[in-house]
Amino acid sequence: MATGLTLEGYLKNDSSVKAARKKLDAADKKLKAARAASNSSRYASEDTITDLKAKLSLAQSEYNTAKDAASEIETQATDYFKKNYQEITTSSAKSSLGKLQTALSNAKSKIEADAIQKSIDEAKATIASPQLYKEPVIKKGKTKTGGIGGTDDTGEIDLITQTNAALAEKAKQENATNYLYSLSGPERLAWAKKLKAAKYNVPETGEYNSSLVDAYISALGDAQNENTFNKSVKGYIPNTLESYLNYKTNLVNTGDQLPETTGVQQVYDKSTAEGVIDNLFQTFLKRDASQAEINSLYKQLDAEQKKASSISKTKYKMVNGVKVKVEEINFDPKVFLENKIKELPTYKESLAAKSEQNKLSLAATALANGYNLESDFGTQLPSWLDAINKGESISKFQSTIRKNARNALPEAVKNSIDPNEDLSTAFSTYISNYSKTFGVPASQVSLSKIIPMATNEKGFVPIYDFEKKKRQLAEWDYTQDARTETANVVSTVLKDFGFKG
Repeated sequence: MATGLTLEGYLKNDSSVKAARKKLDAADKKLKAARAASNSSRYASEDTITDLKAKLSLAQSEYNTAKDAASEIETQATDYFKKNYQEITTSSAKSSLGKLQTALSNAKSKIEADAIQKSIDEAKATIASPQLYKEPVIKKGKTKTGGIGGTDDTGEIDLITQTNAALAEKAKQENATNYLYSLSGPERLAWAKKLKAAKYNVPETGEYNSSLVDAYISALGDAQNENTFNKSVKGYIPNTLESYLNYKTNLVNTGDQLPETTGVQQVYDKSTAEGVIDNLFQTFLKRDASQAEINSLYKQLDAEQKKASSISKTKYKMVNGVKVKVEEINFDPKVFLENKIKELPTYKESLAAKSEQNKLSLAATALANGYNLESDFGTQLPSWLDAINKGESISKFQSTIRKNARNALPEAVKNSIDPNEDLSTAFSTYISNYSKTFGVPASQVSLSKIIPMATNEKGFVPIYDFEKKKRQLAEWDYTQDARTETANVVSTVLKDFGFKG
């Protein structure tokens, strides 16, 4: 069973991508229906043709919008996948590891067990040393062709795909209902007994009933899942419904004797530990670990991972007739190393430096919106910085500052400013005007002085109204503009009385 995570697999399971593709499919169906209606309107009335053309135009517009949105969302998801490939693949490998270990205990042959063990080893390698994303190399080869199950490059039919297609056809509600309804009483009773023996909830009766249909469809789906799960196992023969029910019944019959509790001690050798330590240093400190740091951390790890208390236990129990493996993980080498790195002075110094830089960024945003970070947000600041250090985006708290600054603005002004824009940017024209008149650097102009002069209930005021309000300030009389204006008035008066030519 393969453990690798591909870009297409990630996109296929991403909720936002699935939603966008679903909307695109719906828009595509609507557009096709509109085209079909339009094409069949040759002999319709002029009003009907006009109406159909309008509907076609609207459907085309909705399809284009949905297509653009889907493309944008897939691009964003693709970029995120590539940038966070190590984290995503590690998480996927951890998730697969548990399923693989469960599958290993239920392996039906040595070939199957070997294949599953290989996948377990691959998953552990991915967890221990995550790789950066690499664009896949596209190899030229024979094109896969059709057929019921498709064919591979050699032309050989994919039996698992073919078998699953047949099972899926039988599992369709209409097909399953018609088949079971057409059977005789003894034939239905035989199916009920088979399903009951495999632990499906169905009454043992030859009468037709919905529970029998539901169990039959459920078993067909489970058979498909079992085939898909074992697709990479060499020599695996895909299950039909009958062979799957026999396999499931055998598991139920042998499940009463649970395996004994076993222990697993996960131990990193020096080479594996070195790769993990280097990766963690890049994550937390953005640099490679020195050899001295690797030696010190590995010495601590080696002592801890060999303790009896670090042994993880695997137990088995029965839950509703199903054998369940329960793993008690007592020690995770990677988590141990993460915690030790976070105890290093260099990590704490790095964290302090990041906090100081984040604080400066928040202070700049506060100043650009008329606040002083320390005096106006002092009580919230420690929790903000702690949240940012733990991975929260700083933009969340910058938005809080901007939102608070807007609360005192008239509604018309508030609605005309972009939520992500600082007030110093929105009022830059007025700030610049005030700065030039009063000789104050623009960065030192107080927004609390500008906003009342630059706004009213209708929104931003025209610049000439701002000029009028500016002249009413007490400090206006001491500006060069005021002196020039006064001199011009005196000169005009003197001319009017004939004292100046």
